[in-house]
Amino acid sequence: MPPSQPALLVVEAQKVAEFVRATGGTPSPGLVPPTFPVVLEHQSPAVVDLVVGMGNPAERLLHGEETIDYPNGPLRVGDELQGETTLVDSRKKQGRSGELRLLTTRTDLRRPDGELAVRITRTFVLLPES
Repeated sequence: MPPSQPALLVVEAQKVAEFVRATGGTPSPGLVPPTFPVVLEHQSPAVVDLVVGMGNPAERLLHGEETIDYPNGPLRVGDELQGETTLVDSRKKQGRSGELRLLTTRTDLRRPDGELAVRITRTFVLLPES
């Protein structure tokens, strides 16, 4: 079974307003910005903790890529989403400075009725030892 950790995201109106202010956006009543799920890192164990917990040195990790998908429409204020973050792929790639490892995590967050609300896929790059 791949390594995983629990994830929780509560979409509160005040947190959405703070996020909008912090990112320089324009508030829209009732709307949640599409990048809001990055606050997951403040409400749950950080995704990088999963990757580091597998023995990957934090000082050699880079954030490579991230996608946020909404299979059932945008998030709504009041959503209380639960799920987990799982390592879904680990592969090697040759870089200019040596062999890189690409580690991909996926966080699936569901509404209480089980509906998938958001899927966050992140790829980390593990740099070679110097």
